Amino acid sequence: MITITLGTIPPYGTTGPMDTASTEIEGAVLATRSRSSAVCELCRLLRDRGVPDQPWEAVTPTGKASLRGPSIYAMADRTIEERDRGGLRWKKYQPHPMSHPAR
Repeated sequence: MITITLGTIPPYGTTGPMDTASTEIEGAVLATRSRSSAVCELCRLLRDRGVPDQPWEAVTPTGKASLRGPSIYAMADRTIEERDRGGLRWKKYQPHPMSHPAR
């Protein structure tokens, strides 16, 4: 099971707060930040680095369990969408059309 530590970067200038997610794999710390879902972003990073699929658990900085799931690969295929009406919902992840693949 992979343990993911959650955090928040406070607002700066005109940008709002961002969520963070980090974990340690083989002595290296992997970290992401996102406005939509840092956990999903981190799961994509883990999958793309070839980490075997396994359960995950997200914990607060104090160590309290917050979220968990059976598969980092399944979570990698999701993101959270905020709609004008209806609030938040899970959505299939689609890379931004202007994003560039890692080189």
